[in-house]
Amino acid sequence: MAKEELVLLYQLDATSEKGMKIREVLSRLNIRAKTISQTMLSQTIGHLAGLPGHLANPAAYDGEPVSDEVLLMKDLSDARIDRLLKDFRDNGIGRIDLKAVVTAHNQKWTVLDLITELRQEHAVMGRFNQLYQSVQLADLLLGAETAADSSTPPLVAGLSPASQKLSSAIRESRALLNTRELPEMAQIDAILDRLKTALADFQGQA
Repeated sequence: MAKEELVLLYQLDATSEKGMKIREVLSRLNIRAKTISQTMLSQTIGHLAGLPGHLANPAAYDGEPVSDEVLLMKDLSDARIDRLLKDFRDNGIGRIDLKAVVTAHNQKWTVLDLITELRQEHAVMGRFNQLYQSVQLADLLLGAETAADSSTPPLVAGLSPASQKLSSAIRESRALLNTRELPEMAQIDAILDRLKTALADFQGQA
């Protein structure tokens, strides 16, 4: 039996313009849509996705309101996810920050657990991008002083101490950016702080 493609939607109700557009795209792609209401935040992902062995939680969620938009995909291949997101863009559907796929790892989580995890990942990605942009700026500034390959900025004996410090901070930052797994926020912050300090020293040298 073929698996049924399913997209679960939270804070993207069919009564909203954005939610309606999303459902129109899903319908054209023959993907079933399911709305998650706030009272369902205490339910497991597996239960809401219709996976066997996941029973309903009799207690409805009655905590603080959660306003995040969430799009959760089940049994969509990578190609189908790419097609779905492209169609969203082509149809003027705004960004949805919290997106995930149903996995063996998260199917036992409640929707609230998933939202908490996705919020953290989104925050880390934002800081990760900030580090990347800072490295780009540092490369440009240091490139004005040396013709060294910016992909692997070396320590050059002829450079000023501030330039040496910035070159070292760039290498450290790029090593973190090249890691396969997303680092912890504290690790990104520490390296970003050192890079910003090196940038300030470099820009302040007379």
